[in-house]
Amino acid sequence: MPKDPVRQIEKHSSTTRSFTRRDFLSTGLKAGAAAFTTGLLPNYPNPFNPDTWIPYDLAEDAEVAIHIYNLKGETVRQLPLGFQGAGTYRTRSRAAYWDGCNAVGEPVASGIYFYTLRTGEIKATRQMVILK
Repeated sequence: MPKDPVRQIEKHSSTTRSFTRRDFLSTGLKAGAAAFTTGLLPNYPNPFNPDTWIPYDLAEDAEVAIHIYNLKGETVRQLPLGFQGAGTYRTRSRAAYWDGCNAVGEPVASGIYFYTLRTGEIKATRQMVILK
């Protein structure tokens, strides 16, 4: 008897924060289907110059924002993405986009930066590198 895809997903989601594209395809779900966990994925490309895309997954509809910080913890830029429906935001057309500039439009210096996904009570952070 074939394995139940929902049980496979539930088993997988208890051990990781997000799914890969292969996981969605192997369970028969479409890449745009609702995610079962909210998660922040690595930006692409990383390191980058001058811009990057920040993919994420949402388990439920939420108001979404991404905040970018420097090593001192100072806010460099906020990306208010607005209200987003549950699903995967992994492609360039759906992921958050950062042009490598600060809040006043000036290009940031080379270095390590942190980006945080905020959706209601959920907060996840990763790091990225910009090289010029």
